[in-house]
Amino acid sequence: MLVWPRLHAGLSPIVLFFWIFFFLPFTAIHAQKYYTAEKSYGLKLGTTKPLYSSYVYPATDSEKIEELEENSPQVVPNFLGRRQLTNHNPHALPQGQDPTWRGGASRGLNDILPIVNFEGLNSNQGDGIPPDVNGDIGKDFFVQAVNSTKFRVYNKMGQPVSSVITANTIWSQVGQTSAGDPIILYDQVADRWFLTEFAPVNRRRVLIAVSTTSDPRGSWTAYVFQTPRFPDYPKYGIWSDFLLLTTGESGSNTPIYAFNRNDLLTGEDTIRMQRMTVPKIGGVSFEVAQPVDWDGLTPPPPGSPGIALKLNDDDWDKTTFDHVMLHKITVDWENEDSSNIEILNIPTQPFDTDGCQLENTGGFSCIPQPNGQGIDGAEWIILNKAHYRNFGDHEAFVMCFMADVNGQDVAGIRWLEFRRTSTEDWHLYQEGMVGSEDGLHRFMGSIALDGQGNIGLGYSVSGYEKYPSLRYTGRLPSDPLGEMTFKEYEFVSGTGSNGLDRFGDYASMSVDPSDDATFWFTGEYIKAQGDWATRIVAFSAARDSFDILPISLDYPINSADLSNAEPLTFTLLNRGLKTAYQFDVAYQFNNNSWVSEPAGVDSLLKDSSYLHTFSTSLAFPAPGVYPLRIATGLDNDQNLLNDTLSYFIQKYVHKDVSLEFIPNGTEGLVCSTVMDGAVQLRNLGGDTLF
Repeated sequence: MLVWPRLHAGLSPIVLFFWIFFFLPFTAIHAQKYYTAEKSYGLKLGTTKPLYSSYVYPATDSEKIEELEENSPQVVPNFLGRRQLTNHNPHALPQGQDPTWRGGASRGLNDILPIVNFEGLNSNQGDGIPPDVNGDIGKDFFVQAVNSTKFRVYNKMGQPVSSVITANTIWSQVGQTSAGDPIILYDQVADRWFLTEFAPVNRRRVLIAVSTTSDPRGSWTAYVFQTPRFPDYPKYGIWSDFLLLTTGESGSNTPIYAFNRNDLLTGEDTIRMQRMTVPKIGGVSFEVAQPVDWDGLTPPPPGSPGIALKLNDDDWDKTTFDHVMLHKITVDWENEDSSNIEILNIPTQPFDTDGCQLENTGGFSCIPQPNGQGIDGAEWIILNKAHYRNFGDHEAFVMCFMADVNGQDVAGIRWLEFRRTSTEDWHLYQEGMVGSEDGLHRFMGSIALDGQGNIGLGYSVSGYEKYPSLRYTGRLPSDPLGEMTFKEYEFVSGTGSNGLDRFGDYASMSVDPSDDATFWFTGEYIKAQGDWATRIVAFSAARDSFDILPISLDYPINSADLSNAEPLTFTLLNRGLKTAYQFDVAYQFNNNSWVSEPAGVDSLLKDSSYLHTFSTSLAFPAPGVYPLRIATGLDNDQNLLNDTLSYFIQKYVHKDVSLEFIPNGTEGLVCSTVMDGAVQLRNLGGDTLF
């Protein structure tokens, strides 16, 4: 159904034509509503054992993939059917440099240094190409995932608190197989984790696992959803009552899936799901929308449609003006015929998504490296992720994509912020370009918005004499519109070039829910000999005058030898701008009452840490898992969200052997049968077994 802009009833057809023709490039146009929803259901596969007590299954090897699908690719399948754009619109704008690029004149006003900066997974631990690195930050942990598919859990000091875990440790327990394109999401309100990826190509399935607790090292409940075509390049966003999924499926339509969020979180046996479609733009060979992901504790206003985004570049010759297509997604779980997608075409300053041109090195290898081999810059698409927040007096989301900086095929990061108020629908609030006169290419970015309105942007950088490296920048809400004012910071420098065109596919920026202020970014860079590696960095532009917080638990640690009189020691930090005086420390152990005492120092200078050992001890009378919470208390603390950390301390039994795996072919054996064979055992105890 075509929905025209609301006009005065007395306008003539001639005036109507004049209004549309002259005001189209400057006004958001309600284009069309699509009622195409199809109802379906996903199936619950089961709940796994806790990962810390599960056999670690290997990643799916190439021979197994070949058994599951014919003509298995050598790399994880992405961008299927994608081809270079050969028919460009010669009149497309901009003709020259990006109109939002300001030459970096204002960048460097604010020097924002990392809080933590550490290595993530690398090519020795993840065997997929490209690595598809992404992650998310929760109350207590950062979880990073790479192809195909492995993930690891870190604490907020950057220390690994799990082994490298294959996703098959989850899927193999419920009869499924990992294939790649993982996405990690943290649901802040539910305090739970989502892990998703696709199954092998010919199975045409989406796999979603939901952690049963806030600890991603615990058990997961797994689900499977069928798709009519291979769900390539899947991207997700959490909304108030559904989980959105977009995919790059073949055919003439762009699919958008909605999974009932409550069904997933409560572990229903069948999960309500709706699949909606809108026609593809055309002009380019690969299209996929980017869902908008809700951050913060304040939900979207009741009844607010979910959002997915696409670009429409006049260079593709399917539009007369560059714009962002905002898909407003309304899901009616009681009547799918009422579910719909309404598209707003929101004009922007002109952009050129064909942002780099390094020819004759294969595929989409348009970003230069010192070895002469180009790498993929992820043209045409909005980069992972688009983040939403409800600030009360307005709503906002941010997004970014790669575009040409100077009209000479040098890639930069075009970023945009959209807002909605009680009196005005979604509209472009500001936009800008991160690029530079140095000739380096900036690409594979990710952007987020914190609880104070600050923006953080991370990305890759590469050039003819620059190995692929990682940087970040950002801005304060008081800065001039359209400008990134944080000094560009290179937090890891590459030392080698990639040997083929596949690179990254995406990176990931998120905001710590504990303080709503710390940005966490992870992306790919290249080490010597062409080995890919990843880095994880945290930084923040928001600081209060008074803010102390616990940052690590130093003792006790998991052990079989925990006694009934174990000391409790933890480290706290003064992250405020002023000296803190007369504060308390506290703990809650095994769900008993809180125990509080004054700190052992009278004052703590800014940026200083303090190691505190409590005067009372902890008792571990029997093997098991003991919950522990530690906290700080300062009367004038201005950030109470980061005052508490939660842990689980495990006292192992000394001797405990678990039978984890019996080889195929032994199912029919009876007790009297004698044969040679092997089984998989796991030592869950604290003692070495002989």
